[in-house]
Amino acid sequence: MLIYIFVFGFSGIVSGVLWFARYLFPQDLPLAIREEHALETLINKARAATTAAELDDIERELDGFLMKLSSHMVEGHLDTGLTPAYELLAGRATGAIEVRRHVLSISGAAAADQRSA
Repeated sequence: MLIYIFVFGFSGIVSGVLWFARYLFPQDLPLAIREEHALETLINKARAATTAAELDDIERELDGFLMKLSSHMVEGHLDTGLTPAYELLAGRATGAIEVRRHVLSISGAAAADQRSA
């Protein structure tokens, strides 16, 4: 019985120390939030793009962002446990670019058909 009290007590102390360390050194969270907002901004820009050239620029920006994000993880500035979340957002950004590119190509084809008619 005494061993259980010791284990649970020790577990509580370790949890408290880890919480306090995260409180004192919260570097990961602000960077993670900034990176998430940057990806969300790229998704919104892709959905609002009006030309293929804009989409090309957004795609280059996304590539640069992902390289920077990878560097942050390799250097230990971001928790690699966040990788699935960033993969999901990057997939959404890529999907938004592809969908918008498709919509623009359909719009361009329809406009060309109207001009030729």
